[in-house]
Amino acid sequence: MAQQAVRILRLHVAGRDATTPRGSRWLLWGPLLALLGCLLIFRMTYADIAVSECCYCQLTERWPMADAQPWLSLYEYGCLPAMVLGIGGLLTTLVCVCLRRGRKPRRAGLFLALSLLLGPGLLVNFMLKPMMGRPRPAQTEVFGGEESFVLVGTPAQLENCRSFPSGHASMGFYLMAPAFMLKRKQKKLAAAFLALGIGFGLLMGAARILQGAHFASDVLGAVICVYIGALAAKLILGFGGWADRVWPEDLAETAQAPASAPTPTAAPPTVWGDRVAA
Repeated sequence: MAQQAVRILRLHVAGRDATTPRGSRWLLWGPLLALLGCLLIFRMTYADIAVSECCYCQLTERWPMADAQPWLSLYEYGCLPAMVLGIGGLLTTLVCVCLRRGRKPRRAGLFLALSLLLGPGLLVNFMLKPMMGRPRPAQTEVFGGEESFVLVGTPAQLENCRSFPSGHASMGFYLMAPAFMLKRKQKKLAAAFLALGIGFGLLMGAARILQGAHFASDVLGAVICVYIGALAAKLILGFGGWADRVWPEDLAETAQAPASAPTPTAAPPTVWGDRVAA
């Protein structure tokens, strides 16, 4: 039992599961590196202006789709699914803690709440938006504004300029967060959440680009922040694969489990002549 506990702690510190190949970590880090590579392309080119020019009317000097449906409804109500999922996860955790039962629902609810807090909350709205201070498309001189265009990744720190990354798009991409805790045991459901999050995030991002509120790179930055937030929550709470962790109650259950008593083996009978003594 002691050797098993030591082995579990070693895996906990190492941050991986012995039954999972080392190469599987690229399933987590590979997409993130690819997204960062795509963001580098926007950094080195003026692709942001090219995309936004397709949504801006030079003759009327306005964004034709700014008040059109369904883009306006997405702006007003598109964040609700993410709020329901994140707050619902937090309430589930609190209920399970109060009832002192349901370790798996408590862990899953905490993951959903933590992913929302770290990704769209901390990274997007509290760190990068005020730190970068990037002008929105409608605020730049290229599209009738007063501010100069700023390439993605350049800290402008301008007041009332919070274009990078897109907060609404991050709330859409957040719907893919459950895939991080389901990918090992429920792959089909994880793929469904992944497709839902990517699809809804792109839809929210398209709405904000059409409204002149964000550049394409802002949407790309949103999915990167959500991915990092969900990955950080996964590493903290330990869902699946090489990043698996063992919670303290698991060790307690292992330590308190009674050792199985050895099965007694009957002694062989002794033979004395024609008599058998049991």
